[in-house]
Amino acid sequence: MIELRDVTKQFQTKQHTVTALDKVSLKIEKGDIFGIIGYSGAGKSTLLRMVNGLEKPNEGDVIVAGKLIKDLTENELNQLRKKIGMVFQQFSLLETRTVFQNIALPLVLLRKNKSDIAQRVEELLDFVDLKDKKDVPVNKLSGGQKQRVGIARALATNPEILLCDEATSALDPKTTQSILKLLKKINQNFGITILLITHEMEVVKEICNKMAVMEHGEIVEQGSVVDLFTSPKNDLTRSFIHTIVNHNIPRSILKRLDQRFPIYRLTFLGENSEQDLLSRINKEYKVSTRILSASVNEVGETVLGILFIQIEGEENLLKEVEEYVRKNQVSIERVEYGEGLVTN
Repeated sequence: MIELRDVTKQFQTKQHTVTALDKVSLKIEKGDIFGIIGYSGAGKSTLLRMVNGLEKPNEGDVIVAGKLIKDLTENELNQLRKKIGMVFQQFSLLETRTVFQNIALPLVLLRKNKSDIAQRVEELLDFVDLKDKKDVPVNKLSGGQKQRVGIARALATNPEILLCDEATSALDPKTTQSILKLLKKINQNFGITILLITHEMEVVKEICNKMAVMEHGEIVEQGSVVDLFTSPKNDLTRSFIHTIVNHNIPRSILKRLDQRFPIYRLTFLGENSEQDLLSRINKEYKVSTRILSASVNEVGETVLGILFIQIEGEENLLKEVEEYVRKNQVSIERVEYGEGLVTN
């Protein structure tokens, strides 16, 4: 559906050349909700502009819906853009026009007849739960209502792809949840592929099935959201995940531990039961386990549990326990004592 192959994009300033994207490659399949996360200046917005053809790469290829962007004529590019809806952080609505007029705008520009426009807008008003706001000027709406108008407008032309540029960043937490729920409904009901960029890991955790982490114009890590939450390899990925998932042990507990024995991080997915596993370890091996910290999170449709334990026992037995845990489809890794492990 969307593919970038070794894409590099540079901008020239008076002083020097800025590399916004550096050999970026990723593939987004039809039906994905794909999140791009990174801090300001990472290159996220430039990547998004590559997908809708607003920017052209200096090197590499951008392929959207089977079309190689750089080979398209202006008319062909405009035809492709009809398959792409765009949702913005600051809504980008006509503030003095009504909700109906804003949603209808793309269809008016395409010169659709009035009855078709009215029917489509009514469908979308119902879908985004704004039927009672049809004739209200946009400047009378709340932020969440404005974003619903923006989403409805993006859906007006029945796109195959929805691009979301920090779509929830200007919203409060409760409204953010309602907008994310709406985006997920769009994906499930219409099969629309969603590419969203954000700096909020909570957004990725809530609705994305795949993700990529960007820094300084590069993708430093990408994969399924569950895989990256379970076993992040990059420090930046870890730092984002740590903002919403507990990966630490309280300092008060850490201070009382016998440091002759190792600490382990266990990661459970789905129905795996940590309590049952620990009881079996204690029963079958001559070791003693102690729970230091635990957390449970929902990552998309998957339950993710993270457990820190200390195991007291002989080194040869510890190796056997590690192997036993892995055979039970549970991720286990030794964690070094240090400040990175501590939370107050």
